[in-house]
Amino acid sequence: MRPIPTPQTIPREFSTPRQLPRMSAFVPARRSLSIDRGFVAAAAVLLFASAAVGLGVPGVPGLEGPARSEFRRGLALAFATGSVAAAASHAAFARWVRRAHMWRASYLAILGTSTDSVVGCDARGIITSFNPAAEAMFGWKASQMVGQPLTRLMPERHRAAFRERISFLQLRRESRLVGESRVFEALTSSGKEIRVEVALTAWDGEDGPEFAGVLRDAGRWARIDAQLRLSDELLLQLPECIVLTDLGGRIVRWMGRASQVFGYTAAQVVGIPIDRLLEPSYRAALTPAEVAKMRKGDYPSEVPCARRDGTPVHAATSSSVVFDSDGRPAYIIHILRDVSERRRAEELLGHSEQKYRQLVECADELIVTLTPDGLIASLNPAFERTLGWKTKDWLGKHYSDLVHPEDLAKAEQATATALRGNTPSAVIVRARTRAGLWRYLESIGRPLVIGGRITGVMVIARDVTERWLAEAARAAAQAQLEQKVEERTHELREANERLHREATERQRVAAELATQRLQLERSNEDLERFAYVASHDLQEPLRMVTSYVQLLNQKFGPRLPPDAHDFMGHAIDGTRRMRTLIVSLLEFSRRACGEQILRPVLAADALREALLNLRPLIVESNAKVAQGELPEVTADATQLTEVFQNLIANALKYRGPEPPRVMIEARQETDSWEFLVSDNGIGIESRFHERIFLPFRRGPGSEHCEGSGIGLAICKRIVERHGGRIGVRSEPGKGSTFFFSLPIAPPGGATGPAREA
Repeated sequence: MRPIPTPQTIPREFSTPRQLPRMSAFVPARRSLSIDRGFVAAAAVLLFASAAVGLGVPGVPGLEGPARSEFRRGLALAFATGSVAAAASHAAFARWVRRAHMWRASYLAILGTSTDSVVGCDARGIITSFNPAAEAMFGWKASQMVGQPLTRLMPERHRAAFRERISFLQLRRESRLVGESRVFEALTSSGKEIRVEVALTAWDGEDGPEFAGVLRDAGRWARIDAQLRLSDELLLQLPECIVLTDLGGRIVRWMGRASQVFGYTAAQVVGIPIDRLLEPSYRAALTPAEVAKMRKGDYPSEVPCARRDGTPVHAATSSSVVFDSDGRPAYIIHILRDVSERRRAEELLGHSEQKYRQLVECADELIVTLTPDGLIASLNPAFERTLGWKTKDWLGKHYSDLVHPEDLAKAEQATATALRGNTPSAVIVRARTRAGLWRYLESIGRPLVIGGRITGVMVIARDVTERWLAEAARAAAQAQLEQKVEERTHELREANERLHREATERQRVAAELATQRLQLERSNEDLERFAYVASHDLQEPLRMVTSYVQLLNQKFGPRLPPDAHDFMGHAIDGTRRMRTLIVSLLEFSRRACGEQILRPVLAADALREALLNLRPLIVESNAKVAQGELPEVTADATQLTEVFQNLIANALKYRGPEPPRVMIEARQETDSWEFLVSDNGIGIESRFHERIFLPFRRGPGSEHCEGSGIGLAICKRIVERHGGRIGVRSEPGKGSTFFFSLPIAPPGGATGPAREA
């Protein structure tokens, strides 16, 4: 008995409806069948139909609704009659079998021609299909893999997890990977691991979910990306600027040396018209039609451009159209080459004869081919443009007649190296022009290989005369500059020595000043100690004189004449004034040498303390004291209070017939605050304006007022130690205005509110 066909054993020639086999092909050729043979034939029909209609392909039509009933009716007829022909003769059954063959043929055609690997498996993880692309990827034949477990394509470390997943899918009858793409490691027939990207689909089979996976080589895209990066890197080595634009002239890609030449990055230029690279004045002179032609790649041979920083650059241009797969224009490639150096050379030779100007304007590389004997075999047009010779004048002649005798040895050595199959280093030789001049050519020779044999040398040269002369001039200028630098260095060395001597002298003077300052500080300390001791020692005899005069008055007073009492009173008053002068002298000495604590101080706070100290005198004299806004200054708070107190006290003492009126205000100067203390007192004559600030000197009208004449001297000393100045503006009978200045405090200070006491 022939084997019953399965999806794997159906012959390839039965893949289309026209080649549908007869049912009798799968049963013996005898017409009358026994019951057992009829059952076997019906079973064969059932299995064949199931294989033809199902084949594990999702979505095969005709298996639901009325179609399924017709199909079952045909199968029932086959079982009932035991005849395959009866089942096959049923019209509906035969129609669905033919449709199953067509779907199967389409399925097999898709699998066979797909460039992606397709592997199918059932719910147990057994491979059911393995297309030719999968054979190429894994190295296994379909006949070797169909019926094998899918874990055969997996590394050992992943197999246990896959079996657990299959068991889970059998229980849940679902797949969480359907519709997703993931990257896994797979195993080829040689045991090599490869990374594959898997897109999975699933459907419900008779025994559970069945799967088909589309696999792609995940490393292929990495290799393609590496090749693209390599292509970009190679483009960066080209001397040209390569710009890709769309058909409208807008930049799409920015390649080659474009960034180095023009100074723009790709992100800065992509999307802008390519004519934006032109020099602004040149672009402004173009007509719209000319701009449109340039955007399509129709350029002059050279155009003036501008770098990002505005410096000009001349570019030689060429362009070509890139077509898509349908043969339609898609992009335009613009190739720009920086010829600014050559352009500058052309300008330097602008006053030369016309033939030399034309020579420089068209100068490009010279290409000369030599035979092994050194004879010139061919010349390109650049030779004629560069040296002025006609090509026919040099064909067949030896190149040595063209080279300067001093450079001939270098040329011969380079030629010999190239004939040995090596590429020599570039050499600079002088070539004779038709006019008898010499041009410097940077030349390099390469072996000319034809048919695997060296048949000569190809020499590629370019004119570098201007560069060579410029380098020679630069070397001469460098030598001249070095000489000037040496002379200047000598001058600077002498100047440094003078500065060193001056610095040494300054250090000596600074040391002397420091010594003098130290001596002055010690002198001040000694003076302060002396003043204290002197005041103490001077006060003791005064107390003794006062005591004895008072004892003399008590003991002999009644017996002394009246004049004696007056004399004793004058003596006591004199000792009292002497004591006051000694105390004032001590106070003045302390203000001159005492320590200062400078910090930001609100002048309003210092004035408030002074007014509190003068409160009894203010009440006694019925005075009015007003103040404006006072700033913050850098000062010693105690000493500032003393200045205010002395100035206001003088205003209250030297008052006129009217009650005293005192105003304290401030105004800002360039780098200081000026404080004003004004009163309506008796005033001071101008000849006393300087005198009143001296120690123990008092102004007119002071004979009726108590005091030692030291207060204004103390104010002057305090203000000057703060870096300020003090003075007075006054006229007799019109009051006085005392003013003094103090430094401005650092930012952030406050001002006190205006008020009247």
